[in-house]
Amino acid sequence: MSSLELRQDSGGLRHYLAGQPVHAGDLLELHLHPAAAVDTNSNYLQDVWLAGRYEWTCRKEDPPLFILVAADGTKITWPLPMCASFRWSRRFPKAELIR
Repeated sequence: MSSLELRQDSGGLRHYLAGQPVHAGDLLELHLHPAAAVDTNSNYLQDVWLAGRYEWTCRKEDPPLFILVAADGTKITWPLPMCASFRWSRRFPKAELIR
């Protein structure tokens, strides 16, 4: 579990996750804090990860976006704080990106 790190590389500004560059369209998993993850019986859940697509404008003042599709097909876009915890997706190969 790591946070995104903003670095300057040969192509300009880029986020890195666990030492690897993150590209637009990459599938990441966002860790939900236990207080934010509650089941249908109001029990707090531990170790909940949401799979979604990373997007960013490459402008330092804009936050990266996390895009996921809910079970009903609704597309949800969240602006992310840099302190959010991520990992590379373990659920889907890179070829199965959410579009």
